[in-house]
Formats: sequence, structure tokens, C-alpha cells
Amino acid sequence: MSRRMQSPPPNGGAAVMHWLMFALSLLTIAWIGLPKLGG
Repeated sequence: MSRRMQSPPPNGGAAVMHWLMFALSLLTIAWIGLPKLGG
């Protein structure tokens, strides 16, 4: 893990990735779960 492969920018790059993955998971859960709840 000593290789530097696309090191994120210091201005919150990792936080942006974390929020993107969080939002994606929420959207997926809603997209799958809401139709089941509705019908």
C-alpha cells in the first residue's frame, strides 16, 4: 500500500468520496425498498 495511486486532494477529497458512496447506497436502498413498501 506504499504506492501513491491518485492521492486525493487535501481539501476534503476523501470526504466527498465518502458522501458520494453514502448517497449512492441511500438512493439504491430507496429505489429498491420503496416499490416494495408501496405495493
